[in-house]
Amino acid sequence: GVTADFEVTRYPDDDPCFELFTGIEIDGAAVDPSMYRAEEGCVELYLSVNYMETLAVGRHTIRANFEDGMAESYFFVKTASNGVLTGDNTRIAGWAAGLVGAAAAATAAGIVAAKRKKKEDEE
Repeated sequence: GVTADFEVTRYPDDDPCFELFTGIEIDGAAVDPSMYRAEEGCVELYLSVNYMETLAVGRHTIRANFEDGMAESYFFVKTASNGVLTGDNTRIAGWAAGLVGAAAAATAAGIVAAKRKKKEDEE
């Protein structure tokens, strides 16, 4: 019952960011748009509960694709979901997912900025 949220930020004044977004990949495989929600702000991604329940325990790579580049980071699934409620409604997992998302956003922003700078330097 836990989702994972990520935010990709390129530059604060990068207005076309969301319009350039083309989709995401997890572990190198394209994710069907029905399994996540993408919103402006540059791009805010919300993986669905159904999708999260398909992921194995361990490290996973997430890539946000854009027409002019990509941002990549990783996150960890610490326990497998078996669909059974334990009675623990503290939402610790939600907080953990939020922290993972914040770390991923910071990493992704740096990667996109570096790739964009490299592309500008090559031009």
